[in-house]
Amino acid sequence: MITNKPFTIIEKAFILKDTSPFNVLEDQELLNIADTCLTLRYSEGDAVIPESGMLNYLLILADGVFVHHPEQPSVIENIKEGVPTPKKLIGVNTFLNDIPIQNRLYAGPNGISCLGITKGYFFTAIYECPNLLVELMKLHKLKLEHFS
Repeated sequence: MITNKPFTIIEKAFILKDTSPFNVLEDQELLNIADTCLTLRYSEGDAVIPESGMLNYLLILADGVFVHHPEQPSVIENIKEGVPTPKKLIGVNTFLNDIPIQNRLYAGPNGISCLGITKGYFFTAIYECPNLLVELMKLHKLKLEHFS
């Protein structure tokens, strides 16, 4: 659910700076991306990943934890989309490869706050920030090496 009280652009930039692969970007690049991010907040137990497994937004966790099931709140340390992803970033495989996320995820105790980047702007950001693409490739390579 999108709330009426979004993060400020500066707060968004700091959240991005604290999240790989965005942490390699220059301040102006971060501010440009931050300006397009939506603030998404989910109450405790809300489904974050729809049944289809396909996301409308790349999710960047700002606060809170994801759980497997609202009645069994075991915290997920690394969200999996077929291969591990950075724990704060969800949806890269969905956006790049149209692969649904297998795990149903819910907002943990006290809910969660996320930034959301639409698919269209995600690709614009990759085009405008070549370092972002390089970091995504590094993350993808590390995942492949981990499982080969």
